[in-house]
Amino acid sequence: MAWGLCLFGNQTLAAPNIEHDHFAPLLGTWLVEARRLQRDGQTWIVSEHPAEWRFYRILDDQAIQDDWIDPAPHIEVPADARTFGTNIRIYNSGLGQWEMAWISTTAREASEASATFVNGEIIMRLKDVIPERRNIFHGFTADQFSWRQEWTFDGGETWTPVAYLEATRAEP
Repeated sequence: MAWGLCLFGNQTLAAPNIEHDHFAPLLGTWLVEARRLQRDGQTWIVSEHPAEWRFYRILDDQAIQDDWIDPAPHIEVPADARTFGTNIRIYNSGLGQWEMAWISTTAREASEASATFVNGEIIMRLKDVIPERRNIFHGFTADQFSWRQEWTFDGGETWTPVAYLEATRAEP
């Protein structure tokens, strides 16, 4: 796989300035409730327990990493019932977008995405997946945000929501 994310020697990947620091409102720890569309295309399953999503700066504040823990660490579950994932996000000023790499204990492979900020929303497009997918962060307040994943089967003419996350800032 040819990686579009290069953290060394590329000056276009400098720390985002205030104008491009789109993920800054997400810094901190969040409790997340999820619902996902099942394969039948009709039934929604709501998560039994909240997940925890932590966003923090890394690489001399030039990138943001986030860690996903599902269910959240304070929930008692067998060790093999918990999943983990992490994402590294860095702003590429040359392309005017965020570049990302995601790995998880579920998929056990790396995937890439890019994101832009449009009309108050972060629109993240996953690379090299079929069907085409996008994740949208929206509804930002100091203590909440929403996220949804959509799939398209017609090249982006229409999008079908397949997952929703509602995040509430965890107590410090």
